[in-house]
Amino acid sequence: MSEDGRAVLRVSRPFRFYFHRAEVYDSQGQSLGAIERRFSLLRRIYSVFDASGQERFQLFGPILHPWTFQIRHNDVEIGRITKKWSGLMKEGFTDADNFGIEFPAEWDVKLKALFLGAVFLIDFVHFENKGNN
Repeated sequence: MSEDGRAVLRVSRPFRFYFHRAEVYDSQGQSLGAIERRFSLLRRIYSVFDASGQERFQLFGPILHPWTFQIRHNDVEIGRITKKWSGLMKEGFTDADNFGIEFPAEWDVKLKALFLGAVFLIDFVHFENKGNN
C-alpha cells in the first residue's frame, strides 16, 4: 500500500495443482508479467515472463540449497531470492517468514515489482506448509 492507502501491486494466483502461477499487476491494473512453475522432478524451477508473455528469466532452486532460488538470465546467475532463518522461536511458533532478494540495482521498478511477486509465490508454494509443495 502507498502512504495514502492505495494498492501499488497486486499478485493474482489462479488455482493450479502443480504448475503454480502468479500474475503480477501494477497499481493501474496493467500486467507486469507472470511467474510459473515448470516441470522438474528434483529441482524447483520457475519461468518469469514479461507483460507480453516472453520468458525473460528463470528461477532455479538447487537441490542442496533449499532456501535459495537463483535468478538466471541466459543461464547466468544475476541475482537470488533467499529465505532467511528467523530464529528458533519465530520459525517454530509463527507463520512469519523473512526473505531477501538481490538483483541488479539498475533494473526498472516494474521488473523489481515482478520479482517481489515471485517471492510471494515461492513463499506460498514452498514454505507455507499447506501440503501442496
